[in-house]
Amino acid sequence: MLIQNPTPDQLPIRFRDQYKYQRVIGYGAFGIVVKVEKLFRLQDNSPAISTENNGFAAVKIINKKDLGESGYQILKNEAIILKEMNHPNIVKFYDIFETHDFIFIEMEIIKGGSLKQLIEKRGYFNEEQASKIIKNLLSAVEHVHSKNYVHRDLKPENILINDENDFTSIKLADFGLSASFRINTAYSLDERMGTLLFMAPEQTKNYSYGKVYHSIFNNILQRIDMWATGIIMYILISGHHPLYDHETDDERSFLEKLKNP
Repeated sequence: MLIQNPTPDQLPIRFRDQYKYQRVIGYGAFGIVVKVEKLFRLQDNSPAISTENNGFAAVKIINKKDLGESGYQILKNEAIILKEMNHPNIVKFYDIFETHDFIFIEMEIIKGGSLKQLIEKRGYFNEEQASKIIKNLLSAVEHVHSKNYVHRDLKPENILINDENDFTSIKLADFGLSASFRINTAYSLDERMGTLLFMAPEQTKNYSYGKVYHSIFNNILQRIDMWATGIIMYILISGHHPLYDHETDDERSFLEKLKNP
């Protein structure tokens, strides 16, 4: 298991060759996220701090033993998708590499926390503030869809913000559950994906779509992303979920509401 607060000499040699370790900035189910300074080698092979991307990056360090095959595929899927994204409101992907025990994913470092943390801190937003957040989120989602992907797990936890006072500085992250749709390719939509509170009704009714093709798949899953965006917008303005009551609802009662919104 990965050490929660490692010292530099506890990190793999390949990591130490590429980065100057700063500190842990986040924890996940399968590893940690650390802030680093990127290194490059001078002619005498001595390390120097890179000025690329302001010199700093965030690196996810994931222990392969904790992942399992499905978790490994989710990480690889996220890296493949992020490589194709190029949008100011989507977190930038820089590199991925592996050692025998670990996977390292290097990404843009975000100065602030998540939109969820900001909602918990502020309670709610006025219409002007909320509209700036949603406008930039929709721009990011449109870019994802234009690349023939759908996110499938839009929620405040997966939206980061660089500056708490700049509501245009959001960054869409966590593409592990994203799906691709390609022309003339068949897909199965039988599986339920995403986070319950942000799922669209059609995701919870156990519909068996069977094998469907590009245009149908495109339409269904784009609507799923749009439903989640609408839920986020409602939470931003009101401070609470439009359907879920924290005092009276459990998963079963919420599912019933969602099936008949």
